[in-house]
Amino acid sequence: MRVTALLIGFFLVITASLATGEEKTPVVAERVLVAEILKAYGGEQSLGKIRTVFAKGHIDAFMQGDEGTSTRYFQRPRKLRAELVYKNSAETRILNGSHGWRRSNNKPTAEVIGPPFLGMVYQYKYLDLPFGFLDNSYTITLLPRETLHGETVDVLLLSDAEGPPMRVHVDAKTHLIVRVVGSFSFGSMGTELAAEFFDYRSVEGIRFPFRIVNYGGENKIAETLINEMRLNQEMRDTLFQP
Repeated sequence: MRVTALLIGFFLVITASLATGEEKTPVVAERVLVAEILKAYGGEQSLGKIRTVFAKGHIDAFMQGDEGTSTRYFQRPRKLRAELVYKNSAETRILNGSHGWRRSNNKPTAEVIGPPFLGMVYQYKYLDLPFGFLDNSYTITLLPRETLHGETVDVLLLSDAEGPPMRVHVDAKTHLIVRVVGSFSFGSMGTELAAEFFDYRSVEGIRFPFRIVNYGGENKIAETLINEMRLNQEMRDTLFQP
């Protein structure tokens, strides 16, 4: 429970070909699915041109019983600034490479480590999809199909050298990502953080979800409705510094 509480505060590759012909089949299937995902979002060439994403909208924080404004500055590779201004509180989270910082209310900015930092890394990674597929940095395993909200979804397991493994649920018809689940394990304790994506719209030819719902375990912790998004706008370096 303690680990879950810590992580909730920070909500807000393809594998090499195997040796035998029998073992190659899943790898081919994974590659085909990833190619379909990239195509659904706007195409590999167009996605490769995106370096920054600015997003602003309304957030309902159910666990806190509060609401306010969410402003997000995202820059590849590995930079994220999230500003959450609620009616009764405020918080800023910054990820820059291998470092992360947090400032809440009137408390000074402090570096975060351990589970809170991994929570920041996870948030960046799920926001980085499908762009993250372009780097070939994930080991990808195709899992059996599942059903989500009554619809059939393909499931990919993504893992790399750092951060939690992620299960990526992909709508079998549209090939858009509808849910990402990060599994966190610390000793004998573990929990999951999930993000679900709705209301996809085209921005300069790229598909983005304009509604994101976050979960900690089975609990719905927040919902963000985006009303403004801009791509490739200049972002000063100081945005990603404490």
